[in-house]
Amino acid sequence: ALEYRFGHQNMEPGQIWNLLSMMKLEEDKGQLPFDRKFLANKLQNHPGTSFHAQELVNDLRDAQREQADFILHYEVDERSHALMRIFWATPDMVLAARSSTAPLLLDATYNFTKSVLKLVVPATVGPDNTTTVIGVAMIFQEDERTWNWILEKLKQVCGFNEESPQTCPLTTIICDEDRAMGSAIDAHAKDYPGHFHRHICTFHLIIKNVQTNANQIFRGLGSEKQRQKFMNTFWSIALDSDSRGTSLESFMKKWDILMKLLPPDLGDSHKTFFERVLRDRERWARRYTWARMVAGMSASSRVEGLHGAVKGAIASGNKLQLCQVPVHIQAFVNKQEARGRQTEFNASQWSTRQQNADSVFLRVLKEVATPAAVNMVVKEWQRSNYYDIEEVGELNSQDEHQVRYWPLAGPPAEKFSMWTVIPQPRPGGEDLFGQEDILWERDSSRHRLIVQVGSEAPQCTCQYQTAWGLPCRHLLAWQMFTCKTDEQACRELVHSDSWLSRHWHLKMREDVKQLLVSQASEAVLLVAKTYTEPDGEARIDRASLKHVMNKCTDLAWDAGQPYSKALVRHMSSFIENVLKQGNLTQGTPWAGFPEVADPVRSTGGSVSRKKRPASGRPAGKTSKKGRGAIQEKVKCKACGKDISITNIARHRKICRGL
Repeated sequence: ALEYRFGHQNMEPGQIWNLLSMMKLEEDKGQLPFDRKFLANKLQNHPGTSFHAQELVNDLRDAQREQADFILHYEVDERSHALMRIFWATPDMVLAARSSTAPLLLDATYNFTKSVLKLVVPATVGPDNTTTVIGVAMIFQEDERTWNWILEKLKQVCGFNEESPQTCPLTTIICDEDRAMGSAIDAHAKDYPGHFHRHICTFHLIIKNVQTNANQIFRGLGSEKQRQKFMNTFWSIALDSDSRGTSLESFMKKWDILMKLLPPDLGDSHKTFFERVLRDRERWARRYTWARMVAGMSASSRVEGLHGAVKGAIASGNKLQLCQVPVHIQAFVNKQEARGRQTEFNASQWSTRQQNADSVFLRVLKEVATPAAVNMVVKEWQRSNYYDIEEVGELNSQDEHQVRYWPLAGPPAEKFSMWTVIPQPRPGGEDLFGQEDILWERDSSRHRLIVQVGSEAPQCTCQYQTAWGLPCRHLLAWQMFTCKTDEQACRELVHSDSWLSRHWHLKMREDVKQLLVSQASEAVLLVAKTYTEPDGEARIDRASLKHVMNKCTDLAWDAGQPYSKALVRHMSSFIENVLKQGNLTQGTPWAGFPEVADPVRSTGGSVSRKKRPASGRPAGKTSKKGRGAIQEKVKCKACGKDISITNIARHRKICRGL
């Protein structure tokens, strides 16, 4: 019953009783020596065994030996050997991280396991527009040192080249306002300019912080309208994209209007809060993520949904043991992969129905982009028919009167062409942009501007193109207006990075996988070569030899002709050399690894190890006197029996050596 309850099954007491009853009836047609209520009380009050941290580490070590490119790092307390932090990433997570240019979503969750460790599941947006897990971490406390440790491991997962950093999930990070996490990310941003841009989640900024403070400030009768006006004003500032390089002066004018809505007798704590919000204004996710491809993300809602999905799979009122965490995380990953396959299937059905469609652009896009990206573009394509295009003409930035028309951030180009996108009149006569048009620019503009510099792909001021890495409805309307509908023109637009980000490319993951196989193959060749050299006499156990052989077999299968023959040749000489030298040991895979114990909180917030039950004593029982306690025994000289030390005096009075 304890194994079913606290093992990987995590079954409820009622389910365990039913299972044991069926087993008992099948064996000897008998009944259990206890009823359901007795078993439920015993199991609910039982703390479980205290070896779950060691089981977790051993399971992950097994996975590391069986799978190439499995990443595992952990640290234990030097004094108590309690597990302080652990990080792991499967090969699929590594592949997903290196195939994505979407932002990293980072947050920690609590009350997930029966341990004091907190769960951190870094995630991003995959090419199939699903939440993609790129690693799992469990930490004892959220301090700057721990977050630095996690970021170092994520750099390894993402293949972050410190000499020439490339675009990856670590380029933009969306998180909450945790100060320790922010300090760690900002420290990395100083070392790698252009990367580790930290942005505060819109949900945490407005809903959890600003709205909470507004509810405390505007209380009492007649304050509801004032509170609503204050929140609407703040929303308009926070959601307004800084797409045209809004100056600090214009921002401060809006901020002063917002501050005048607060009561004059505002408390010091609230003043300090709004000063901090103003100081971090450049980190507001929705306002300042327009300049990077963020796959439409301005909040960490995806990782919050991940936490909810994983916790929702656990029985109500129950928590996981440490060794059960990888199983539940992998179940979520498998569910997301199934959603991606379903999206691909639906896209294939759409393609079958649209084979005779007139859109050359969509047919060309389907050859390059993922099904999820095609679906999003199709929705924009359907809405592009409701816009009219007017050509402004070619402008010159050297002209003082024309340079003011440059609508994009950054220095104006010397010569550029411009078009105006105007929505068609609606039945009511209103021709302003509707709410569905206002994606990253919340204003009542009557037009959107499309700018083209030379022969480059055009850009739109709505910022959908930059934020999603996909063409917006305004650009698609411009394409029809300029008659760029032939196959050659469509291919030039699709292969442009500004129109289609490489994040949505269909072959992106396959190219990264081939690169990983090549790098791993070269690494294994180097290992094999080291063992074949005369001075390569390092001792190796049988488990490690089997692991190396399996890894080389997988790599030879994936790498193809350039590496397979070389791998077979080096491995045959490697095995021959090992057997000839006789340095093949019988060592266990875990020999030399430190002990890992379950952590508990000690005095002052420090870590301590959970007490493990002594042999012969039920788990959860202490060594104090009482029911279930193990007591020292002594041997009676008269009868030779082993009697507990508390009963030996009474035994001697009645013992006659019989």
